[in-house]
Amino acid sequence: MYTLPVDESGSFEGQGIEPGSYSLSLRHSLGAVKFSGPEKVELSEGQQSRVELELAAQQQRFTGVVVDEDGGAVEAR
Repeated sequence: MYTLPVDESGSFEGQGIEPGSYSLSLRHSLGAVKFSGPEKVELSEGQQSRVELELAAQQQRFTGVVVDEDGGAVEAR
């Protein structure tokens, strides 16, 4: 298994990966985004492969209590 970081533009690059069959999938470090893959890739010796994966944002739900400066709950209006 290889883990590759993604840069600000969404690009990733792996070097020194052994020839073989691979399944690519993406995961956001906070779990907020996922890829519905996996995408299958077959690499031969010395081969380069370009793969484009599309991410879809997941709807997130956050719950909590809003407090004032003294730690007391704030009433909803």
